[in-house]
Amino acid sequence: MKYSPSPWNIEEHEGHARSYRFVICAPNYDNRVAVVSLNGEARGDNDIARANARLIAAAPDLLDSLIDLVDYLEYMGVPEDCEGKYEDAMSAIDMAIKGEK
Repeated sequence: MKYSPSPWNIEEHEGHARSYRFVICAPNYDNRVAVVSLNGEARGDNDIARANARLIAAAPDLLDSLIDLVDYLEYMGVPEDCEGKYEDAMSAIDMAIKGEK
């Protein structure tokens, strides 16, 4: 699977009408990964956009950590009481890698 390696950083740009645009970048590769904005004037809209940008910026590290955890569980054996969460983790990995659950 190929994606811009982490760390992904967030650049905040003030727009019109007190709205903000959050640009997620992979600085080592000088490219934009995503742009997040909400067209609302309410302070809460910018807070939601900022939170969405933080989640997107953390995605490569979250995915890598989840894959490591699943690998560890497979090596050690998935405890019976964790099987549902293990399946959820596998579905999340499939969604990130293949775009499907």
